[in-house]
Amino acid sequence: MKLTKRVVDDLVANPERDTFVWDPELPGFGVKISKLGHRTFVLQYRHRGRSRRMSVGKVGDLTLTEARREARKLRGRIAQGTDPLREKQEARQDPTLRELGIRYVDDYAKIHKKRSSWEADERNLRLHVNSRLGHVRVSDLTRQDFADLHQQMRKTPTIANRTLAVLSKMFSLAALWGVRDDNPIRGIPRYRESRRSRFLSEQELARLGQALDSAERMGTEIAGAVPALRLLLFTGCRKGEILDLKWPDVDFDRSIIWLRDSKTGARSVPMNSPAREVLVGLYEARSADRWVVEGRYQGKQLRGLWRAWERIRDAAKLEDVRIHDLRHTHASVGAGAGLSLPVIGALLGHSSPATTDRYAHLADDHRRRASDLVGSRIATALTPPKNEGEFDDIQPLKSAHQ
Repeated sequence: MKLTKRVVDDLVANPERDTFVWDPELPGFGVKISKLGHRTFVLQYRHRGRSRRMSVGKVGDLTLTEARREARKLRGRIAQGTDPLREKQEARQDPTLRELGIRYVDDYAKIHKKRSSWEADERNLRLHVNSRLGHVRVSDLTRQDFADLHQQMRKTPTIANRTLAVLSKMFSLAALWGVRDDNPIRGIPRYRESRRSRFLSEQELARLGQALDSAERMGTEIAGAVPALRLLLFTGCRKGEILDLKWPDVDFDRSIIWLRDSKTGARSVPMNSPAREVLVGLYEARSADRWVVEGRYQGKQLRGLWRAWERIRDAAKLEDVRIHDLRHTHASVGAGAGLSLPVIGALLGHSSPATTDRYAHLADDHRRRASDLVGSRIATALTPPKNEGEFDDIQPLKSAHQ
């Protein structure tokens, strides 16, 4: 059976054993399907009489055409007497920093971290590390290399600190994997970070509403983008929680949204009336029974909101507002309405009260306004308008010493 993209996509795992499907056009080249359903392009060959099998790349990371091309290159090297699997194993003991980063993401982050977290790690490595140090062998890197990298990123202190944190974890794992004994990141001082709290005012919300209505009416954005942004505002959910939401987790009968895998674990979110209205509209327009927010193609998940948000944000003249600030705005409106910090924390799914403390000053503002109202009324009651001659017979209180 000739290997085609459709054949590869339709392969089904055998829960009892790994399965191999070989390509008749390129000897030794095929696809391995693990018992768990993971699919990998592989190359089987012989070197000095021994049968060897190596991974060419994961299905999805490489297309079938790219994997075939790589397999042909490997076969050419094998014909010249090279053992590419042994070279790969030796390089694994002293990889480049880029190779260590790939192993960190594949063998650790994707297994132990939320998707949004490991994608952020992968992005930080790609954008800030690989271009500067990715080609250097792990054994040759020094603490000064990473101190210089950190210093070069000083204009973005938060990202600089997050990047160092990822690198520090990578080197901790490198010690566990026998790649390097020490952690050169340890001892590098982090930058002071200022926690950002940006909330939309009523006037800004009005401008955002107009921009959302306009985008929806004109059809300038992918169909799911505008409803997704509205749901972020109405529910206070994180972006990934909305984009990953599936219809089986939307309970219209009990007006609850179930988040099976939020940042702080499984939790439920109350479905308020505005959110319900958005969800009903999406449900009636759905093309499949899986993703709540669909992307460009029917039945497919909407993977990102940034480009749509950038255009809508600019139209609303909210240049400094991030998507995550919609979540802050949800909380700030609750604080301004007099909700207590524990209630706000429960709405947002905070696992620690300290995380909710950023909204304390908003709750204080509400209490201050209430206190001003009560105090003003008491002051008015204490000093009523005085008519001529009224209260003239009231004698001043005598001192205790008189």
